[in-house]
Formats: sequence, structure tokens, C-alpha cells
Amino acid sequence: MVSIVTTISRFTLLIWAGIYMLDSFGLMKRNIRPRRENYLYYKQRITILIFMINAGFVLFLNTQDITYLILMVCEFAFFQVLFFIYTKLYRGIERTLVNHMAFLLCVGFVIQSRLSTKTAIRQFIIASVSLVITAFIPLVIRSIDDFSRFELLYGVLGIGLLASVFVLGSTEYGAKLSLNFGVVSIQPTEFVKLLFVLFLASGLYEASQSNDSERIFRIVLIVALIHI
Repeated sequence: MVSIVTTISRFTLLIWAGIYMLDSFGLMKRNIRPRRENYLYYKQRITILIFMINAGFVLFLNTQDITYLILMVCEFAFFQVLFFIYTKLYRGIERTLVNHMAFLLCVGFVIQSRLSTKTAIRQFIIASVSLVITAFIPLVIRSIDDFSRFELLYGVLGIGLLASVFVLGSTEYGAKLSLNFGVVSIQPTEFVKLLFVLFLASGLYEASQSNDSERIFRIVLIVALIHI
């Protein structure tokens, strides 16, 4: 019975992912009616939760480890809080981005759970703490004047951190990823991701407000390519 459910789930998980993808394309249509748009956003969220429950239930059946059921309940609550924070506290937010973030988190939770419950619990804790922190980031950004005028600083810091890994980084499995300081190891690329987003946002905003937008856009493009 367990093997049958597991085999069927291999297809149902693909079906849920496929439904989510089709709804994403549906949201890209021009002149979509608001009622239809809200329906697709809500449907995407339901699909994410079904995907998570489907995967968690199969993992429980195959291992008989109740930890998977506990994780599934906690993750269900996590996504409810995530949707509430990003759609209720910050009205006007891009809901497509929120749903995509949630779907990728869901897939990450499932993969981590499949590998190890220990790493899955740790990943869940990190995601929960990050959710609380990121909920207040827009408030912090709004409280800082001229936050968008530091694109040069973001770009220089990002390239500098990448260069530090290239020069001083330790090699692990054939790739230079981290800087080691005794027992402490950090991956500068995690900070570069944030700086890169800030750089692009600031640079494109400045380009949109400038009379010489083409020149600024070319500079932004070159710095972005250097990052990549």
C-alpha cells in the first residue's frame, strides 16, 4: 500500500507543480480581471499547501517517523503567517513574488526533509527567524532617507566581497565559496545577493529619474555582468 501511494505521489507532486506553473502564466495575461487575478493568487497558495501536505504525508508513510507530521503542521502554520505578513501588513505588494518565494521555500523544505529531519528542522528555524526579520525590512527602508542613492556603494561592496572569495576563499569540493576565520566560516555570496538586489533597484530607479537614463542603464548593466 505504501509503495502504491509513493508511486502515485511522484505524479501528483508533478501535477501540483504543473498547476502552479500554469496559473503563473495565467497571471501574466494582459487585462486580466481583478476577480480572476485574486482567484489565481488564492489557488496558487492552496496548491503550495497541497504540495507540502502531499510530500510530508508520503515521507511519514515511508518512515513512520512522526517528526514529519510535526514538521508538516509547523510548515503549514509558517506559510499562513508568511501570506498574512506580506499581503496584509504590506498592502500593494507584488503577490506573484510572494507566491513564488513561498513555492520555492516549500520545495526546499521537502528536499531537506527527504535528506534529513535534523537539517529540515534547522532549515525551518532559520526560515522562521528570517521571516520575522524580513517582515520589518520594508519599514526600515522607508524610514531611511535617500536609501536609493547608494548604488555605487552597493556595487563596489558586492564586487569586493566576490573578489575576496576569489583571492582568499577556501576551496571546498572544487569551488571557492567561503572565508575561514579560525572556527568561524562565512559565505560572502549570501551578503552579495542582498547587495546585488539593492544595487539593481537603486541603479534602475536612478536611471528612470535621470535625463541621461541610457548611460546610467549601461553602467548598471556592466556592473551587473561583473557580479554574474
